Amino acid sequence: MGIKGLKQVIADRAPAALRTVEMAQLVGRKVAIDASTSLYQFLVAVRSEGQSLATSEGHTTSHLIGLLYRTVNMVENGLKPVYVFDGKPPVMKGGELEKRREKREKAEASLKAAEEEGNDDEILKQTKRLAKVTPEINEQAKRLLRLMGIPIVTAPCEAEAQCAALARAGRVWAAASQDMDTLLFGAPVLLRNLTAPAARKLPIEEIRLEEVLGGLEYTQDQLIDLGIVLGCDYCESIRGVGPKSGYEHIRACKTIEEAVKLEKVAKGVPDDWPYASARELFQRPEVDECADEFVWAKPDVEGLVQFLVHEMEFSEQRVRSAAAKLEKAVGKGQQVRIDSFFKISSTKRSQPGDNTNGGSPSAQGSVLPALDTIALELHAPGVLVMAFNRPRHMNSLTYETYAEWLDVMEYVHTDRSVRVLVITGRGRAFTVGHDLSSTGMALTDAVKRQYFERCNVVRDLTQLLITSPVPIIAAVNGPAIGYGCTTLALCDLVLASETAVFRTPFMELGFCAEGCSSLTFPRILGPAVANDMLLFGKAMGAAEMHSRGFVVRVTKLDELLPLALSLAKRLAGQSRGALEATRGLIKERGVIEQLLRANEVEMEGLYLRMISKDTQQAVVRALAGLQARQSGGAKPRL
Repeated sequence: MGIKGLKQVIADRAPAALRTVEMAQLVGRKVAIDASTSLYQFLVAVRSEGQSLATSEGHTTSHLIGLLYRTVNMVENGLKPVYVFDGKPPVMKGGELEKRREKREKAEASLKAAEEEGNDDEILKQTKRLAKVTPEINEQAKRLLRLMGIPIVTAPCEAEAQCAALARAGRVWAAASQDMDTLLFGAPVLLRNLTAPAARKLPIEEIRLEEVLGGLEYTQDQLIDLGIVLGCDYCESIRGVGPKSGYEHIRACKTIEEAVKLEKVAKGVPDDWPYASARELFQRPEVDECADEFVWAKPDVEGLVQFLVHEMEFSEQRVRSAAAKLEKAVGKGQQVRIDSFFKISSTKRSQPGDNTNGGSPSAQGSVLPALDTIALELHAPGVLVMAFNRPRHMNSLTYETYAEWLDVMEYVHTDRSVRVLVITGRGRAFTVGHDLSSTGMALTDAVKRQYFERCNVVRDLTQLLITSPVPIIAAVNGPAIGYGCTTLALCDLVLASETAVFRTPFMELGFCAEGCSSLTFPRILGPAVANDMLLFGKAMGAAEMHSRGFVVRVTKLDELLPLALSLAKRLAGQSRGALEATRGLIKERGVIEQLLRANEVEMEGLYLRMISKDTQQAVVRALAGLQARQSGGAKPRL
């Protein structure tokens, strides 16, 4: 059933926690999917003339059709799904199951009446209400997924609780379910509509728990209490208390126990209301550790043909085509995400002195590897240093660099041991911005898709910079150009060496403003200077940017990183609560929402510019000019 009204509360009070994403943005992601809600969606949506699809002998196939093609679509887009099936229902869910049984009986009666009247619309409506995921349907789905090479898990109890547990443990990145109570079970990221049939054209919704709690100003226990007040599978709601008043009551009173002391709340409390037991189920659900590694194997093609074609009467051509797509997707390399690198351990924790280079565990037990284009190091406890690590190429930003930077920011958002992030560059440059070697190609569909995916990664990265839970200190050791320049305005402190240069050559490349610079530059530098930089690409020195309030301190190059580490260590030693409160006041909610909106608008504009002919021509001219001025060696870039 989920939690009635919870999504609206989040949309009203924590809008930054809610966003829509494209399937392509989830490349490389491991996702635990609530199988029951997915199968129900397919049973309801995959129909012909109002009836579920079935074999000549009457065996339903709607769920298999939906599961096959939606899963193939996910795998083709680079997702790594793990389907989680319900186990036995909790004893407390008996009341909800009884209500569902009563609703089915009413639907059956209504369907019979509609058939007698010949009311086709009512027949369709009641038929959908009677859709049910039976044990037979579950077993057929499991058989299909095994043949497809997709991992499955059978939960000891509730599937959404198991999905949330896998996400909390770092085994998967997100839980996918239609039920909002997945957040109450502690899923750090919830995806809704991931398995919705394509014909419904529902956007995939991403909801981040940390941002939900921050926006609501709730603890996890208070979110659980709100869900119970609004009504969940385990107990009734409080009569007369809706989403808005329920949110206010829990925010003011902190707990259900205190809220029910209010007269206007107490009169609506059901008799023998088991809220404490319901809370216990959300706080300590029955779940498995699932210690075995998940494996995405190649499909058993002949097994699929036997099951779907010979037993379920599918088209052999379509089944073999789907199997071929699976084989191709599983066989090709996927983009590596941070969940491939950072292994979360619930038992082993590093000691405060374990501050060595890449490969060492942080205080929370996460491995800090040496990434390909970014170097990560732990210095003082709680201080993570990220350095662009392509010194031979002036630290230009390739697609891989953007993706790894995004991974680092996701890690910062999830690992509470990180208190301060320092960003710098190795070699002579901070970063000279976007690597142009992959731009200016013929605009084929494949190239357009590549640009689209890159813009999505950059959009997500910018969003995480905007909403960073920890202070970010930038130590600009050399040229900071393009995206490397604009995103400095999203940092808490910008330090610069005396030789640092800041430039945004967007116009000469046919690009447009990004990194929220259309909003931040006029506010920090003033409209005139912002126009000079964004429209004319004027280069600014460290001293001038300091005088404009963009750079906090200017120092000698050899003193830059020690200064950044000294300031970071001081911040890391401060009260976490005080830091969060002060940063929250500086970056008040309205400002964050404006930045998030600017990011969305800019990235939409940038994608349109990147696929335009005049931008392609501008990039080719820029590359030719740079090559003419260079004597070989490193690839030309701005």
